[in-house]
Amino acid sequence: MTTHELKDVLKALEVALHQPERRGDAHFAGKLLHDDFVEFGSSGQAYDKARIMDYLVREEPAAPIRVWSQDYQLQVQNGQLCLLLYKSAHIGAEGSLSGHALRSSVWLQTGEGWQMIFHQGTPMAPFDVALVNESQLGVEP
Repeated sequence: MTTHELKDVLKALEVALHQPERRGDAHFAGKLLHDDFVEFGSSGQAYDKARIMDYLVREEPAAPIRVWSQDYQLQVQNGQLCLLLYKSAHIGAEGSLSGHALRSSVWLQTGEGWQMIFHQGTPMAPFDVALVNESQLGVEP
């Protein structure tokens, strides 16, 4: 698999975790998060897999967090360990963005497939959004 193809695979897994219906699926999220998973959130809090899984299944379905992400970059450390970097923000009901963050995820190839073993979100200043059209934010032009 080429680096570009691998980036597409890992980006698709990351974006799937951004989707409320996938985040709330304990089986799906449980398979993607390694048992030794650790996250340093943009809040400054540290989370393990159990805390993240508890949070994900309790997320309010009536007001799910919608995520915008862009500018994905991949650094392949070896054939089994990759660092995925990108920018993200929360999408408000009217399409505005808030909570901008630089994100980094470490993905490990295991017998279960690719699993995220580490994630970090670092707050950042708002960034220019790379849009084809406003419907990407869920807002009709």
